Amino acid sequence: MVSYMTDMERVLILFGADSRLEWGRSFQIAKAFKTLGHDVVYVDIPLSVKRSVGAAIRGNNSSFPVYQPRFGLPCAKLPLLRGLNYQIISRQLVSYLDEVKFNPTVIWAYAPYEPKVTRLLRERYHVKLVVYDIADERISLAIAQHGEKAGLITQKYEEEIARFSDAVVTITDKLKETKCKLHKTIKVMPNGIDTEMFNNNVEYAKPEYLVNLPGKIVLYIGAIEDWVDIEAIKVAASACPDAQFVLVGPARIDISLLTQMSNVHIIGTRPYAEMPACIAHADVCILPFKNNEITQNSDPLKLLQYLSMGKPVVALYFQGINNFGNAVSVASDYREFAAMISLAGNATTEVADAVRHFDWKHLVASTMQQLKVSEGNHE
Repeated sequence: MVSYMTDMERVLILFGADSRLEWGRSFQIAKAFKTLGHDVVYVDIPLSVKRSVGAAIRGNNSSFPVYQPRFGLPCAKLPLLRGLNYQIISRQLVSYLDEVKFNPTVIWAYAPYEPKVTRLLRERYHVKLVVYDIADERISLAIAQHGEKAGLITQKYEEEIARFSDAVVTITDKLKETKCKLHKTIKVMPNGIDTEMFNNNVEYAKPEYLVNLPGKIVLYIGAIEDWVDIEAIKVAASACPDAQFVLVGPARIDISLLTQMSNVHIIGTRPYAEMPACIAHADVCILPFKNNEITQNSDPLKLLQYLSMGKPVVALYFQGINNFGNAVSVASDYREFAAMISLAGNATTEVADAVRHFDWKHLVASTMQQLKVSEGNHE
């Protein structure tokens, strides 16, 4: 058992994922720091100029302040605006931190957004530790979503922010290998689980969209992105006509292959607080990912959530998947994926116990104990 940090830190989570997506790694890390007794301020990615006009100030229900700078310029498309964008964003951040009298001792930088801001904050507040957290292969993601030019820009920004950091953290050993030239100090901190929230010993009311579904409920939670194999779900749903396939999360790709199937139910986005109940009333949970560079460098949060709720999990194979000691049934093709779903039975408490040591508090405390501030490894 790792003993938790005793020195109280003031932790700035810089440019984290949208704080409204409470399941995100950056937000969960912020919660862990707060629970461990540290002061925390969370900074969202800046709101673009277009979205800033008339935008309401975002509220939040977290136990720590959340701040979002405004009027971010499209520097990726127009690099000449980068200097001006730096001035706009950095002035807002400094003004806010001074106003709330928050002098960070630790910066946990999540996205490689405008790296010069990180350097400015480190120098202004004499920050003793800056960590750049690589939660996925962002270069591949940028290429997949916006093209080769976006990938090159992301690579440049990532190299830049690494120079201003004392250490880099990745989520898997494979991603550490991928980023081995980025920094001399790279630690692996896998994704974690809020074990108090996702607790298989609690009785949850069944969500209304599951109440009238007959037969076995096969569940996928999370965004439906390009790396989700829609064809695999279609084949499985066709092979298991008596099972109900429930997809909970925003669809960001074409899912027309599924919308006409009577036993496939597209629920859309639901509150994060509802996810334990949703999983609790599923019979089988699935991870239908393609085997590509994005998934090979991933560590799916949903897999930990499934397991923490004691559910049987069926996944399509992708390189680097963690089967947690055979707690996860991993299929090599669509046919086997469908067969495993059909045969999946009740999981045991051993499945939930397998992920207990992935509690976010444990992971954050352990990683912070490993990190040492090194002189001369940043500009």
